[in-house]
Amino acid sequence: MSTGTPSKSREKVLSEPLIRDLPVGVSKGSLIDFETTGLDPKTSDVVTLGYVVGSTMRILQRRDRTPLFDKKVKEVLESLPEPIFAYNSSFEEKFAREKYGINRRFGDIMAPWKRRADNEGLKWPKLEELLPDPETYFGDEITSGAQVPRIWANYLATGNEDLLDQIVRHNEIDLLRELMLLVRYGFD
Repeated sequence: MSTGTPSKSREKVLSEPLIRDLPVGVSKGSLIDFETTGLDPKTSDVVTLGYVVGSTMRILQRRDRTPLFDKKVKEVLESLPEPIFAYNSSFEEKFAREKYGINRRFGDIMAPWKRRADNEGLKWPKLEELLPDPETYFGDEITSGAQVPRIWANYLATGNEDLLDQIVRHNEIDLLRELMLLVRYGFD
């Protein structure tokens, strides 16, 4: 992505998604991950929607505050095969229902890890705690989900599209982690 002021044109708002063909995939249903500006669907925006259908990953990135991105997210959510898997799926399910008026069948990849943590008296694990980034080992800086609202605000203030790359990269890594949990451990 280039540095510059965000364009108001439809092409810029709905630019081509990041598309990756993966060596593994979701055999039944689909997998999603949102990046948002907060936890409440009524006051927060979805800024990134990443999803996997079959062995293809797509990531859609918002570029401004126009409603075109939300329209596209709603279209995608309506078309995804069920069940729609997510890590701590209540978050994505709440946004789908309250922000987009969509009631779909979700599957929570986090459920077995919640149960195990409860049984062992531990806190529920974050996705990056179960599957840390290789960059963590080497002490490299990584983008966390908690940083997304600040990065998004900085992008809106500066128009620096390199900031969007950070959000997309974080979403891509989370989707790959979730896919690994789904493929390796299945869903119960």
